[in-house]
Amino acid sequence: VEVPLCLEDLAIITNIASSLIILMVSIGDLYSMIRSGII
Repeated sequence: VEVPLCLEDLAIITNIASSLIILMVSIGDLYSMIRSGII
């Protein structure tokens, strides 16, 4: 049985997902800078 999501729940999930994506991208950038020897 699927429970329909409220719009508020959907907004919260979207915010969390975008925050995680931004975090992963910034960690990836940092990692590639370390690999390149910039830091």
